[in-house]
Amino acid sequence: MPWLLIYAPRAVRDLKKLPRDARIRIVAALEDLAGREEPETHAKHLQNSPLYSLRVGRYRVILDIQRKKIVIFILRAGIHISVYDRL
Repeated sequence: MPWLLIYAPRAVRDLKKLPRDARIRIVAALEDLAGREEPETHAKHLQNSPLYSLRVGRYRVILDIQRKKIVIFILRAGIHISVYDRL
């Protein structure tokens, strides 16, 4: 069963600021993740947080994976150096 992807308004703004090719790769990676049975195994669990990080080249996408609802919330997206600072 595919997972539902929900983009937070801030994640949408983050994605709009990225180059077009990066947006395409990130959205494709998220759709691939949503099609998997256990998306947690393909994303890195952040320490001291319930959130996950998905690596797409030099970009990172911060996720909240909610198993009971079969939902993946996309919270932030951006360059790997600064995306964690803005949580």
